[in-house]
Amino acid sequence: MDFFDYWCACRTKGTFRHPNDAIVLEELKLLIGGEFEYELPPGPYFGPLKTASIVLCYANPSVDNGSSKVIRSAELKEVLSKQLDGEQPYPYDIPSWDKWFQPVAKHLYSGDIEAAAKILQCSI
Repeated sequence: MDFFDYWCACRTKGTFRHPNDAIVLEELKLLIGGEFEYELPPGPYFGPLKTASIVLCYANPSVDNGSSKVIRSAELKEVLSKQLDGEQPYPYDIPSWDKWFQPVAKHLYSGDIEAAAKILQCSI
């Protein structure tokens, strides 16, 4: 099984928790409570990891106000789920994600956010 197949298991199982992580996540839930957001798909990477010329690594900023809009939107959750195949452009149009991504695109791609979304891969 390759890296992408591993994470795509979340899509095929219809859950936002990886099946291999279920036991550990349940144990952590007892220890740390509701620190994990299970209403969103996992996001180990965003953007076209399979073809990216640039990979940016950054810390996960956790759940913010924009995330609540994603949680309520089946369409946006599907956009995030599709990211697991490693071929999708960076989802810069998700609420609050654009605030982070636009400055990156501006500095690396002269503001061409669509070009940046097709070339950059971001990892947490």
